[in-house]
Amino acid sequence: SMEKADAAEGRAGQLEEMLASNALAMETAEAAGQPDEMLEKVGEPFSPGTANESQVGGITRALPRDSVYGNAILLWLNALPETRATDFFLHGNGALPLLLSYLIQTTLAAYLMQSVVEAEALDTSCSNGSPLLRAVATCTFALLGLRDLVESYEIHLWLGEFRTVPAMELLRFQRYLDRHPRALAQYGSGAAVTRPVSGITARERAAFYVCIIGGKVAVALLVLLSGSGLVLRSPSNHDLILNAVAAGFVMEQDELVFALCVSHTAQAYGSNCPLIGLHAARVARYSASRLKLFDRWAWVSVALLSAVVGITTGLWCGTG
Repeated sequence: SMEKADAAEGRAGQLEEMLASNALAMETAEAAGQPDEMLEKVGEPFSPGTANESQVGGITRALPRDSVYGNAILLWLNALPETRATDFFLHGNGALPLLLSYLIQTTLAAYLMQSVVEAEALDTSCSNGSPLLRAVATCTFALLGLRDLVESYEIHLWLGEFRTVPAMELLRFQRYLDRHPRALAQYGSGAAVTRPVSGITARERAAFYVCIIGGKVAVALLVLLSGSGLVLRSPSNHDLILNAVAAGFVMEQDELVFALCVSHTAQAYGSNCPLIGLHAARVARYSASRLKLFDRWAWVSVALLSAVVGITTGLWCGTG
């Protein structure tokens, strides 16, 4: 038993010496700026931006997430064609949240518009209170409205990637390796994109544009117009802050409806829906000026925001 104890003690001592030696080697390598010798390289060094672009494409299309509008489209296309109408209208996750969102936002926006037009206590000259606070509050609310309009455009771009087919099809995507010489030269042999292989019928496309994109744009414009009037005509700084919060609350009702009325399973459809992509090197139909427009999207957003604020200010300020 004594010999066994001595042998175990000896092995423990050897293990401690080995660990100390490895720790010393790692500290020495780190101090010299060298990689750990115990790590094995996997692949070649890469740039995060280029690596991501090579797998999803330089130009991508996606449905807005956490949205009753994108959710309605995905639920419709994910249902089997033979039971699509029943699943969408009767099971509750598709049509009901969409209709409820329209009802809540249009009702609140209509009464908001009426109160702005008829209220005598509001400042029609938009001159009371802090000009800086009024400008910041108006821009903040306009951002919400502009976001809804941009999301509508994103839905339009996403639908444009699907071909028109004579009969309804189940939503399907396919991964492709991009063997175009320009894509290979820019991204290497691992260049890949995801593309839709299913299509949308002409009736489905028309319904999406009228009932979802058209409805979303109409609601966004109505809330934007009525809410901006409430903010701009606020008679004091206190009322301005309260009115900006109230107007923003109306604008975000669709997100609250989505969070409450759509099941977690249905919500996961949007989170797991892949990005539809194309590599910029292959998109010959996009002009150089159009690509530069997307590259400078931050400046484009500021210009759009300025236009929205200017239009709403002209409509509500200085008029009775």
